[in-house]
Amino acid sequence: MATQTKTLMQAIAIDAYGGLDKLWLRELPIPEPKADEVRVRVRAAGVGIWDAMQRTGAFPPDHESFPMIVGAECSGTIDAIGVNLRGPLHVGDEVYTYFYGDGGAYAQFVCVKGDYAALKPRISRFLKRPPFRSTELPHTKRSLTDCTSRPDRPC
Repeated sequence: MATQTKTLMQAIAIDAYGGLDKLWLRELPIPEPKADEVRVRVRAAGVGIWDAMQRTGAFPPDHESFPMIVGAECSGTIDAIGVNLRGPLHVGDEVYTYFYGDGGAYAQFVCVKGDYAALKPRISRFLKRPPFRSTELPHTKRSLTDCTSRPDRPC
């Protein structure tokens, strides 16, 4: 039997700017890294005030298009590397990222510029507190697991 390559991923995306009711679980194509990017298989995504600003349109991305995957920080494992990247990052490396621009951390995979990914400290676990701390506000503490358990409802 031939193996089938997975081409779709789950992601939390918006179809228009607005409140929490605009967040939906979607199946979208897995992104391919550009020449200067790495693709990260996301293990944990951070939630910060800037994500709410992006969702409402107060902090728009570099390339606005919908559906738009929100999220600006995550950690995970590199599973693909762009053709022009040289240096310390390799497939299989555990990394954390913080990036501006188009967002996309609320997904199973995200592509980021190689400069925006750093090796995750070995002592840091994926699902514990990340190596940096974002502003903790009550409206940013909503569990993203609500979205995966209820894909037919807003997140």
